[in-house]
Amino acid sequence: TSTPASDRDAINELLPLEWQLPADFFNDDALMASSLASDAAAYAYDAIAALGLLACEVAPSGPLPTDFGTLGWQNMTNVTDGLRFNGTTGLVEFNEFGSRDKLTANFELHNELLDAGGKFEREPLARYDFATDHFDWYDGSKWYDAN
Repeated sequence: TSTPASDRDAINELLPLEWQLPADFFNDDALMASSLASDAAAYAYDAIAALGLLACEVAPSGPLPTDFGTLGWQNMTNVTDGLRFNGTTGLVEFNEFGSRDKLTANFELHNELLDAGGKFEREPLARYDFATDHFDWYDGSKWYDAN
């Protein structure tokens, strides 16, 4: 299903011109149904959630200060318990450098293949689970334990 133009227009009103969504953005059913879009959206959602939680740390009772970026970075790297929450990609936690802790992110490597019809097909190649330190690879028909 596509998003009504009125919703897109309401979103666009809040964005700078260079960030505004094109008129057909929500009409690409292939993109909206692809795992690539959902994977990217999940990590983007968690990134925005992290920024929102960080904003609450910086300005818990009022508007964000103009130096939010600097204060946010200081808070991100100085929070004693760290920024930690359950996001759409699983547990999200940041290390002392302000980067997502590798133990809270799993990665998959895919090959994007162009088929004869001019469409891309995603083929899994490998995956790594940091929490269990487990690596698997895929031969095109089944997964193999690489540990």
